Amino acid sequence: MSSIATKLLANLTSDQRAAVKSEKRRVLVVAGAGSGKTEVMARRVAWWVGVDGVTKDQIVAFTFTKKAADEIKFRIRRWIGEITPKDEDVNLGGMYVGTIHGYCLEKTREFWPDDYHNYDILDEAARAALILRGFNGVLALKGLRTALGPMQSQSATVDQFAFGYDQLHEHNCFDVTLAPGDPPFELGAAEREWCEKATLQTNVGATDAAKAFALSAARFYAYLRCRRFLDFSSSQTEFVRRLESDRDRQQMLKLGQVHLVVDEVQDINPVQNELIERLVGLTGKLTAVGDHRQAIYGFRGAKVEIIGKMWQSFKNAAASEVIDLQHNFRSTPRVIEIANLWAKTIGTVGG
Repeated sequence: MSSIATKLLANLTSDQRAAVKSEKRRVLVVAGAGSGKTEVMARRVAWWVGVDGVTKDQIVAFTFTKKAADEIKFRIRRWIGEITPKDEDVNLGGMYVGTIHGYCLEKTREFWPDDYHNYDILDEAARAALILRGFNGVLALKGLRTALGPMQSQSATVDQFAFGYDQLHEHNCFDVTLAPGDPPFELGAAEREWCEKATLQTNVGATDAAKAFALSAARFYAYLRCRRFLDFSSSQTEFVRRLESDRDRQQMLKLGQVHLVVDEVQDINPVQNELIERLVGLTGKLTAVGDHRQAIYGFRGAKVEIIGKMWQSFKNAAASEVIDLQHNFRSTPRVIEIANLWAKTIGTVGG
């Protein structure tokens, strides 16, 4: 065993070592709280670089929050430093470590700069403010408010509209036809006229509320495009949609053989799963890390069934494997005992 491999496997349990050095193309690491999963992910990335000879710009690591991204960046940089010769710079190079939304925006700008070079992400607070600005005007949300009932408040209408809009994107079901030409830069009449020509092609129902929602959803997407914004949900579908129709970029990703680590895989939604499949393809590598018992984002479109399908598929494929990190280094024995008793009521990952 090389000195680099020895360093990267030091002081790990047998399960952790198996996850770090796995030669399989697709690996699911079932890891609960306190199991050392962040350390395993960081050493897995360093193993790709130091042992397998993967170039840093082939590596992508997805986290769900910026805080988690900062933590794993710190650990990856530490381990890259451990295996880098003293006369060489320690850096992450072209490696991407961050949120899925951030990756999608970055790559959308990079791949199609003529269309998106000046786009930015609109956070939830700013998005709510933008919806309120267009509520009675270009977005015509007054129609949805009326259709939802006489006691419906404006704030409740905004919340329900945003929830429905996000669900369409997170399930990759948002299909819209925009007016011809580029979105106008001019605010006012030109912007409103262009937005009003947008039409939602997704069938969301035939009720008055569904029709009103469809009208406003199409206009809001157009409204974002006019202002050169994407929100968290549309940033993902925008990238996946453009990638689907760009064979040159698909081929580039295939030749690049992306090595992807995904944290908290129990909380990904369908469009994120599609993105993961497209990035890995038939030539890349995937290390997915998560625990079905910790799924918490179902209300935002996450599907715990995705990790269940991974578990079943990876268990039965020659090029895949499932590794269970069974040790908890954070909690006391009593806490672990109670947690295990509670976990037995949830069922198996493939159930």
